[in-house]
Amino acid sequence: MNLKFNFFLLVVFLFVGCAVQAQLTDTIAVKQNTFYNYFKTGLWETPLFYTQQNIKNYTITQVEYSQQNLNLKRVQTAEKTARYTFSTEGIYNLNPQTRFFGDVRFSKYFEKQVGYTFSSERTNDQNVLSPNYFYAPRKGNWEHQNYWLQGGFSHHFKNNILLSTKVFGDYKKSFRNVDPRPQIIYGHYGGELSLGYKAGKHSLILNGKLSRKKENTTIVYMDDYLNAPVYTETFTRFSTGYGRIVFDDSYRSHIDLFTDKGFGIGYQFSQEKWNVNTTYRYNKTMTDFYGKDGNGNVYLNEESIRYKYRTINHTVTTNAFIKGQNKDYSIALSLKKQQGDNFSVLEQGQNYRMNIDKLSLNSGMIKTKNNITLYCFEAGIDVSQQKYVDLLGSTQKKLTDLVIHTDFNTDLSINEKDKINFKAGLNYYTALKEELLVVKLSSENLFLDNVVIPDHAYDVTDKLGSVIMLNYYHKLPNKKELRIFGRWDSLVALNSNYTKYYAALNTSANNNFNLGLAIIY
Repeated sequence: MNLKFNFFLLVVFLFVGCAVQAQLTDTIAVKQNTFYNYFKTGLWETPLFYTQQNIKNYTITQVEYSQQNLNLKRVQTAEKTARYTFSTEGIYNLNPQTRFFGDVRFSKYFEKQVGYTFSSERTNDQNVLSPNYFYAPRKGNWEHQNYWLQGGFSHHFKNNILLSTKVFGDYKKSFRNVDPRPQIIYGHYGGELSLGYKAGKHSLILNGKLSRKKENTTIVYMDDYLNAPVYTETFTRFSTGYGRIVFDDSYRSHIDLFTDKGFGIGYQFSQEKWNVNTTYRYNKTMTDFYGKDGNGNVYLNEESIRYKYRTINHTVTTNAFIKGQNKDYSIALSLKKQQGDNFSVLEQGQNYRMNIDKLSLNSGMIKTKNNITLYCFEAGIDVSQQKYVDLLGSTQKKLTDLVIHTDFNTDLSINEKDKINFKAGLNYYTALKEELLVVKLSSENLFLDNVVIPDHAYDVTDKLGSVIMLNYYHKLPNKKELRIFGRWDSLVALNSNYTKYYAALNTSANNNFNLGLAIIY
């Protein structure tokens, strides 16, 4: 599936949806409050569970600017990120049996002062990067362009057969503007097909998915003399596993080829005012690292593969929703289990293993009256257990952490055309159990001392995050609505546990904000 075809398909969806005049009974308006993102997320994830949900048509077209200022962070993360985004998304009911959905997003963003990685990944939201990437300690600024699109539909046949399909495309180009100068061209495409059967209040579904990602990376120097061991800050090194540095001469050109295959099964029981569903998903990914040959060329053949990184994921989720006369309730429980294994083809053995188990429980309640949110409470708890082991000698990291988050929002009605939604929330993080074993095998301990140990110091430190958000809504002609929004986030350290590993950790507060404008119709 190429990018142009996916884009054309999604545009068709958007055009058809905007042209539709008939709608289902307006019972659930996803755009009314962030509480109802439950339905958007669920529809995007498992469309067949929502074939008979009365979800109102909507389209949101939005422009947004966000800025992250990070002091308290892991090492392989930008100190500052500025992002500009244009997006449009929507749900469109062709008739009571057929629904289309889709979104398109373009973003351009700039990262300042990123060191110790030349990959497309960052440690903003993951403790440890995937193995097999080049790096140099010297920090530099990056520029990125990202195009994302997704489209899908679901249909309920008269014989109670259910069918849905989804396609997506993700394209990104990234480069750094200081020696060493990596450039990454990234393309990820895929789709999913689901079949189901509905018998009265019961629904059973099966789905399968397939995607492919190709990441071409080149690294060049304007001054080639800087790529020598004597220049510690600019010499390009290769990390495989976690903390193990080996020689690899493919930095000038290499390819990561990623394939993702998976299937799922789900069951739903639905009543008029409530429903509950459970899904199980399995997927297996394989990322092959292709190095250059003797002539400096890279080919997608077996002889060029140097490393294979395999991940296996098991995910079980249960969701329940109750719709009352003025109050709605939701609860979601999920269990995710992930294992990653990295294999060195040249050494004919495994050199890294990763295990992550995560349990999440989220709940919410909202009370509305005449399309005004009187109050909305949401709360959740996440517990994760992580283990990262470099099997050939450097690092063993274990971490069990707990996150508790809660937020409240309410509408302040000004007049018939204007209202303000105010939202505030807290996020508390603590490490319940941790262990770091670092074995320094040689004098090359640069990565261990400057990435592994500081990152673990960050992970063992208790932290408190807070958020305040304001949304201003103004009704426009032809049932359109203007939304102007602003959000401010902060993160502070609550203790000095980091001193056990790395006393120099920067614990100054993080401050992030975003501003945007949207048209809803």
